[in-house]
Amino acid sequence: MFTPSITNACLFDRVGIRNSADPGITELTTAVTTSESLKWVNDVHALLSTENIINCAPKFEDYTYPAFAVGTTYKKYARVLEASVIYESLANANIGNTPPDATWWRVVVPFEEWLIEQRRASINRALNAVYMKNLKEYGKTLLENLRVYEGNASSANKVTNNSYFVGFEIALHKNYDLQVQIERIGFQFDSVQTALPIYLYNSSRKAYVATTNITTTAANTIHWEALTTWIMKYVSDDDDAGASWFVGYFQDDITGQALYKDVDFQKPCSGCGQRAVNNFHQYNKYMKITPIRVALADQDGTNMWDYDNTEGVEGTNYGLNFELTVKCVLDEFICQQKSRFDEIIYLQHGIDLLKMIADNVEDNQQALKLAAKANDIIFAIEGDPRNRIDGLMAQYNRVLENTRLDFGNLDKACMPCSKKSVRYRAK
Repeated sequence: MFTPSITNACLFDRVGIRNSADPGITELTTAVTTSESLKWVNDVHALLSTENIINCAPKFEDYTYPAFAVGTTYKKYARVLEASVIYESLANANIGNTPPDATWWRVVVPFEEWLIEQRRASINRALNAVYMKNLKEYGKTLLENLRVYEGNASSANKVTNNSYFVGFEIALHKNYDLQVQIERIGFQFDSVQTALPIYLYNSSRKAYVATTNITTTAANTIHWEALTTWIMKYVSDDDDAGASWFVGYFQDDITGQALYKDVDFQKPCSGCGQRAVNNFHQYNKYMKITPIRVALADQDGTNMWDYDNTEGVEGTNYGLNFELTVKCVLDEFICQQKSRFDEIIYLQHGIDLLKMIADNVEDNQQALKLAAKANDIIFAIEGDPRNRIDGLMAQYNRVLENTRLDFGNLDKACMPCSKKSVRYRAK
């Protein structure tokens, strides 16, 4: 798999659009004209002039926006007109801040916003095509909703509250292309909890990464809570390589006491059944999980504490359990080889815009200044396979077929089984 928002960001400027030579056409900004590859979508086909692209876009000149009023309170994303320029509010409770105050407003160019969305869609289509052709077997799920351990705690096993922060340290093994997601988190306490805060930390950040409030409805039984974006990676733009992750709660926040299960997270439990043994071996390939606590004197409010003050413990789970999913995410792999996607994005974006022109040409013939008909444009895209006349799609498919990527730096865990080297040890 890949994350469209991340891959789109690194690929967006690979292809641009040229400014029109016509002085009557509004000059576009570098937000859409930049081309790192020196490829401009206008060159895909002669009909892709900037004028034609503008004229097949929605008629933004017909849109109306209220004039800015200094006494009006604007919400985030509200749009106003000031000195013939469109501005969008960057925050709620925006009052008395006159555009172009960049703290509160950003300039909006509707055609550019539309074109940006079209290019993003084209990049996603191109990447999906490459993914399905060349990458599907690499972007796999290695573990799915794996429960860290099986079974519940006895109601007699109660954790003494000492104002600690308690939970788990999760140290991911060195895999740059793996993503670990906490899908669900389980809690077992002797009392009902109301809005108990649970935290996710990374040791390279001061503030917590995520938090959620948990409310349970029954005492002593385990309660499972689904999470959405509790994602951990070995390294990211926000986190140092090899930094540890922590999940847990502050004992001063709970009602009653946690119920603990005596789980050994350092080795598989020999008396817990084969499933428990298998689960340990499965997650232990990708991470090490250790119960921890942090004394009150070493805490820094809800901020990350000094890592050296983390104390590992044994024989407890502090009433917590997890379900984990491990996936190969190819974002970095794609972005490191972004130049290899230039041609496929260039053609995809051009073909997509040509289709829009074809959809508009019959109704907008005069504005588009085209002698061609919609059928002529479709012919340029599709060609005539029966008469062996290639169109742009034939060119696109050849490029797709010949897109070659370097898998040398991809994590071994993400390699297809048939591509892994096998080594045998002598007895």
